[in-house]
Amino acid sequence: NHTMLLAPSVPIMSSAIQKLKGHYFKTPSPIPMDIVVVVADAADAQKCIEERSLKVVSPPEILFAFVQAVHGDLTKGDDDILNQWKSAMLACPCSFTEFSGDEE
Repeated sequence: NHTMLLAPSVPIMSSAIQKLKGHYFKTPSPIPMDIVVVVADAADAQKCIEERSLKVVSPPEILFAFVQAVHGDLTKGDDDILNQWKSAMLACPCSFTEFSGDEE
């Protein structure tokens, strides 16, 4: 069973997502790696942030695992756990890398 990203040639295995979720996100925790976002320049970065359209090039499985873990606790409605997830989200490291498209 595979989930596909926007690039149809890049399959994502659901079993990998489940393993990552069980390993890293049993409790509210930040993503354990730098999330790499590609932008053309600083103005593009600002636009992408405002439009919530970041182009992430980090491995997607860890991102899906994080989102699924948060979703699982959202359905419980426990405010304490939700506040822990909020803190975890705000602590996720993110770096922006400029890429013009002309680079190889």
